Amino acid sequence: VYNNCAGFKMFTDKLMSSQNYESVEIDLSGVRHIDSTNIGIIAKTAGKFLETKNIRIVVHASNDNIQRVLEGSSLDLICRITGEKLQGELCWEEIPSGIATREETGRMVLEAHETLMNVNDTNRKIYSDVIEPLQKSDYGKKS
Repeated sequence: VYNNCAGFKMFTDKLMSSQNYESVEIDLSGVRHIDSTNIGIIAKTAGKFLETKNIRIVVHASNDNIQRVLEGSSLDLICRITGEKLQGELCWEEIPSGIATREETGRMVLEAHETLMNVNDTNRKIYSDVIEPLQKSDYGKKS
């Protein structure tokens, strides 16, 4: 359901711009469905934190199906995925509602899938069919 990816992207952009984090944990314990666009947004965030801050994001996914989808997208190569519930005192931030234009959503979908494609060769094969038409569309043009 990529129409709600705008709020999640706003949240992760804010997260990546902050210098104050020692660790980052994403709680997906209440999630019953996640699409590849949102997985790609997590992958981009995880890659950025790993590269710039040497922080490995922990994703809490208590739903076995969500865990399988995340691992099937090779997210486990750049995040630690666990079925454990969050423990201890945490700084909670709610994901804001986000509204994006059709063009902005298209660019988010493209960027998320390009990120997933670049995780490994398996993903490159899986996501290239999604990316090629988007790259040829207006969404693939740099604004």
